[in-house]
Amino acid sequence: MKTLYRIVVLVFLWNIVSASAALAVDVRCWTKSACIKARTDSGATTQEAASGFYDGPDAKAVCGETVQIGTKNQPAGFCLPAGKTVTQISFGGKTTFLHIGEFIQFMYKYGFQIAIVLAIFVVLVAGFEWIQSRGNSEGIKSAQNKIYKAIMGLILYAISYTILNMLSPAFVNLRLPQVWMINPIHLTSQFCDRVVSSTPVAKLAGNDEARLLTIAEKKKKYTEIEGGESGGGFTITPERADCGNTYLLARGNGTTCEGMACSLEGNTCYQRVGNPKETCEMANVAGRIYSSNFDANAGSDFFGSWTWKWANEPEVYYVCTDGSYPKISLGQGNDPDNDQPDEAKKIQQYNVRNLTQTHIDNAISECGGKDKLKGFVLSLDMNENLEFTADERHFIGVIKQNHLGIDLGDKNNWDADCLLKKAPPELFISPEELRKGIRIDVDVSTIEDIDDESDRIRAYAQFDYTSCL
Repeated sequence: MKTLYRIVVLVFLWNIVSASAALAVDVRCWTKSACIKARTDSGATTQEAASGFYDGPDAKAVCGETVQIGTKNQPAGFCLPAGKTVTQISFGGKTTFLHIGEFIQFMYKYGFQIAIVLAIFVVLVAGFEWIQSRGNSEGIKSAQNKIYKAIMGLILYAISYTILNMLSPAFVNLRLPQVWMINPIHLTSQFCDRVVSSTPVAKLAGNDEARLLTIAEKKKKYTEIEGGESGGGFTITPERADCGNTYLLARGNGTTCEGMACSLEGNTCYQRVGNPKETCEMANVAGRIYSSNFDANAGSDFFGSWTWKWANEPEVYYVCTDGSYPKISLGQGNDPDNDQPDEAKKIQQYNVRNLTQTHIDNAISECGGKDKLKGFVLSLDMNENLEFTADERHFIGVIKQNHLGIDLGDKNNWDADCLLKKAPPELFISPEELRKGIRIDVDVSTIEDIDDESDRIRAYAQFDYTSCL
């Protein structure tokens, strides 16, 4: 019994916690002004837009009655993608309904009132017939039958709701499949240049200052900006957010991203070792090299693949659609071995710079045309853990949502061209990105140590490597 009691209590507490979490973050919740603006932006008139805001009891139970924006409280509720249903005939003084389910529910309640009036009328008529029967058994029986049917009908009408609700609440709630407008919650990239361009941003502070702010402080700043007289200070497109600053996202309720924009082409925004925040540095490709699985005792990556210093000799290759990968003639670059590595945290930094439009044009020409150029890749010489083994040179693409490198294979492979041919094009650096400058941070624990063909089959299965054999 004690065990059963504990289980019941835990389930009860879990439901409370789950309900609280649902109340805290629900994508259906909007302020009235935000709902009207979103619907107006979608082409609705001001009157139509206002009719789409719903603050009924179920919405208030989830969103609350009001939300504080700046110094003002605004009504909170759900936002319809389409307007409410309006009937030409008034039912009990009501002509506007949220949906057909609400109309049927209302008609049930409205019909019950009519049923009561009809039942009373039938009972009165039957009573009058009973009196007029003057003791006639058939007349009395007919009147009793009418009274019985009127009362039973009314009782069945009244308890039908309870019976259906006991069987399943879905029978009486009549909740149609609803598509409420979703208020964007930005589970977004850390970097502003990867945020949807239709989401404007506003400057919060420098990266070094923003990292010291609590979530509550960020939300407070957000409400101050959102509640501005001109509808808020969210006027900057995310791709123009300056390097070194942290920005708040519109409708993000305190969600932030880091600016990546540099004013000059051929400059890349990244945090150099020893700098408190990101800065624009002259580089076409640049970033940090680190291990998320660093084992301080062993002085190497936890799995023993690579050892400090992790990599050296950064190069850029262009890749044609047939998988061929000539190396670009490099201008200048900083070798991670010599570019002020952080010995304590085991972080290196690298950059490849002075790659111009001429280099890009030559790559296009060598591949046989712009449509034959798949893109560009970074290449690093990885430092193997065992000193007597030769280092491995790997091709590294980029997951652009978070500017992280992804292993596209080792250069020692006879089938490297096939693997590069099969890798998705979105993992390659585009000509425009190379010209402007792109950040690629490399976590060496994601770079595979290849000792034989079985390692390649396992490591590059996502690229269908076996079909290359």
